[in-house]
Amino acid sequence: MCHIADKDTTRQMWEALATLYKGSSEQWKMYMEQKMTSTQIEKGEHIDSFLTRLQEIRDSLVAVRPTPQATEMVRLA
Repeated sequence: MCHIADKDTTRQMWEALATLYKGSSEQWKMYMEQKMTSTQIEKGEHIDSFLTRLQEIRDSLVAVRPTPQATEMVRLA
């Protein structure tokens, strides 16, 4: 609330909030990209389980950047 309390219009409030949270979304994007590229199948894990984990990471990443291409997902798998 302290970030928007002194704003006069909803536009100013929106811009203040967008500026506040922009950095955290960039950090989240970098974290998820790193997580997706470093994910590996664990010893004894079924391929279905691994692909499900990879898909869940992809779905989280879609929230902050364009959908990864199918070729990128195949390369990672």
